[in-house]
Amino acid sequence: MLLCPRCNVPLKGSRTPQGTAYFCPQCGGQATSWAVVRSRAPKSIAIQLWQQAREQKDRHGGACPLCHRPMAVVPAVHNERVIPIDICPNCYLAWFDRTEWEALPHAPPPVTPPEKELSPAAREAIARAKIEQMARREAADEDLPAEPWQWIPALFGLPVEVEGPALRSIPWLTWGTVAACVLVFLYSLQNLQVFVEQLGFIPAQPFRLGGLTLLTSFFLHGGLFHLIGNMYFLLVFGDNVEDHIGRWFYLALLVLAHVTGSLFHALGDPRADIPCVGASAGISGVIVFYGLQFPNAKLGILFRYFVYFHWLRFPAIWGLVAWIILQVIMAYSQLSGVSEVSALAHLGGATVGMMAWILWKNQLLLASWFGIPQPPRRMEN
Repeated sequence: MLLCPRCNVPLKGSRTPQGTAYFCPQCGGQATSWAVVRSRAPKSIAIQLWQQAREQKDRHGGACPLCHRPMAVVPAVHNERVIPIDICPNCYLAWFDRTEWEALPHAPPPVTPPEKELSPAAREAIARAKIEQMARREAADEDLPAEPWQWIPALFGLPVEVEGPALRSIPWLTWGTVAACVLVFLYSLQNLQVFVEQLGFIPAQPFRLGGLTLLTSFFLHGGLFHLIGNMYFLLVFGDNVEDHIGRWFYLALLVLAHVTGSLFHALGDPRADIPCVGASAGISGVIVFYGLQFPNAKLGILFRYFVYFHWLRFPAIWGLVAWIILQVIMAYSQLSGVSEVSALAHLGGATVGMMAWILWKNQLLLASWFGIPQPPRRMEN
């Protein structure tokens, strides 16, 4: 439910010529997706406003109608008038008070010259030129990663975060977890098999060492590529989740997702005596939380066929749906005793990620369960 940042009342959706907007019945303000703003304002102004909003660290605007966090306030100047616009880069939303939307600069309408009678040959030539122009524009607008290093994981078939939420704090817990996993892996290389057998999670003995292996198995990995894959996904998605929900709730998400995933593995995998190691169950919870909380974040994958390369860009929510379908298919293979990857553990961690997101969206329920005091809502102008 979208709430007005000024009046704290539910907004009502309505269709406009530019797209869907959500209006406050009391103050007359409106919340609009950033795509609608781009279609109305001149391109240069829209780009400048968005960059300023993403770079703004200390945000003191009204509460975002969707995530309820403070929005960035950036000035749009038009006809010597400064219009303060509230923008939430995380949710791709903008808030306009009663008169601000109409005062926003308009993109000039395209000038259409009067049509002249042309010969069939001239019309065909113009049509071909337009087709070629559209093809060039499509190639120029192809969504490529902003950083050159992102080509490296993409070449190995890993998804790349093309456009994600802006970070407002340093993800120390995510970085620290990655560092701990790397150090443990390097230390375990002196006798990896012994470490896996002693500290890995064995389904036939789920509470071995007093249940300690439910946690130690998180930091152990079976090989270098196993480690790199898990740490990559944790770095890509974990930093935004940690920044959004805070370190303690993020730590609880990682731990509960990993423990639950391990128990899912113990209940379903037919090979009860084989140790299971890796952080993917906990990371699965992070992936699901990211996809549900930031559904409009843009991910990209690289299709490669010999020397032909093509980037495909898609919203995070669609990537999450595809990932879940893949895990269900892999779980069937695991139950058949074929796959060596524990998709059951992934699905267990994913279940915790979904429940954590539901609780986070309903923070009053979360506060009542854990006794977390909630700050009073306030109006800002």
